[in-house]
Amino acid sequence: EATIAAPAPLRERMWAQALASALDTLADAFEHHVTETEAADGFLQQVTADAPRLHPAVKRLREDHADIGVLVADLRTRAREAAGDKEPSPAQLRAQALDLLGRLAQHRQSGADLIYEAYLVDIGTGG
Repeated sequence: EATIAAPAPLRERMWAQALASALDTLADAFEHHVTETEAADGFLQQVTADAPRLHPAVKRLREDHADIGVLVADLRTRAREAAGDKEPSPAQLRAQALDLLGRLAQHRQSGADLIYEAYLVDIGTGG
């Protein structure tokens, strides 16, 4: 977020280099997240075992992983190109990065909602 918000005028290539570096860090963290949550003994498998009714939500989170991975890879490529010999377009990169952050926030919220539904809701009480 801080990298995206940094001023770009008169330093477009430096800004793009900083964005590419931040995206490298984000890509590593996201890859770790996917590896851990999708492992055979990972969180998503556990939720499916504990609350089979939530299989559709688990499937959506797995699909999110693939979709977000593509968005990160595409933005990393564009940022590297802008940091190199391609004419940088901070406005376009910034818009794409903000879209990515929005997707990540939605994914994080979907995961939190899944945890709540799987483990914190007692649907068996008759009130």
